[in-house]
Amino acid sequence: MEEKIKVNIQRSVFEILNKDMELFGFYKKNGSLNQNLFFTTLISNYYNDYNDKKNHTFNLISDHLIKSKKITDKDVYFLALEITDKIDEYILDLTNERFDKSIAIKPTKNTLKVFNYINDYLVPNTGISSFYRSLFTSYSKLPQNEREKIIFKDEYELISKAIKENKKIFFTLLKNNEVSPYKLSSSKEELFNYLLAVNNNKIFTYRLSKIKNITILNQPSEVTLKQKNLLDRMIELGPQYPIYEEELDEIIVKLTSKGVELYKSIYLHRPKLSKIENDLYYFNCSYGQIMQYFSRFGKHAIIISPKSLNDNIYKYYSSGYYAYKNYITEKKQLP
Repeated sequence: MEEKIKVNIQRSVFEILNKDMELFGFYKKNGSLNQNLFFTTLISNYYNDYNDKKNHTFNLISDHLIKSKKITDKDVYFLALEITDKIDEYILDLTNERFDKSIAIKPTKNTLKVFNYINDYLVPNTGISSFYRSLFTSYSKLPQNEREKIIFKDEYELISKAIKENKKIFFTLLKNNEVSPYKLSSSKEELFNYLLAVNNNKIFTYRLSKIKNITILNQPSEVTLKQKNLLDRMIELGPQYPIYEEELDEIIVKLTSKGVELYKSIYLHRPKLSKIENDLYYFNCSYGQIMQYFSRFGKHAIIISPKSLNDNIYKYYSSGYYAYKNYITEKKQLP
């Protein structure tokens, strides 16, 4: 089966697929999205789990029908299959939206066996387009971090194997890395998955979708007890933000009444609060997380302590102020 497969899907599903292509870096050399590579990767990595879910439902229904003894064994299979498909359509909400977006998939040399298997053993009962439409829709209903695990299934499983065997791994990112992997963890917002690791005796966090060309090395992983404690704190507070040994001072932020409103309403990347004393908010987390989160608050949040963070936020706002000032001055001087 080497011809293109055309599948009509809902607009909402199409938008999630395109969003994931961008988030997970599926680009061609010319900068355009590599849709076919993404679709074939998704299908190859997800078809088995998707089919297992359907088979589980099918088996439950079949067992119930057989026990009822109200229909013949011959009819059980076809009736159970029909009920399973109807349940799938209902759960995936395939009856309430128009399939007004069309995508084309071309099996690649590496995925041809998968597509042939699907075509020969999984599709005949439902039809090609219907099977892939349900598969894509099922994928789109998952949280983003679970979708990332599917697209980067090979990388995720290799890293998990190395962690289980307590082995170092080698991989490429912007440069070559030889690290002691500690744990894989999802951000609390369920956006991305991160590898927490030690590299040259320093703590690092790597996004799963950025890790390429993994090799498990025949060397034991080296993570000290102190580093494990810091890494566990990162998992609790936000695995995307490294916590360094030299950055363990308590963080104090002074909030205005508007700042308090912003803190309550802006959930994304919000640092975990330790305590409140009047207008002072206390945190024990990554300095990087504090900078990223409170830099959006403007005059409504002032980082009081530690001094290094106070200096950093001051430089951040000062550079922005002078950039705007220079732009306005240059604009006034134009004829």
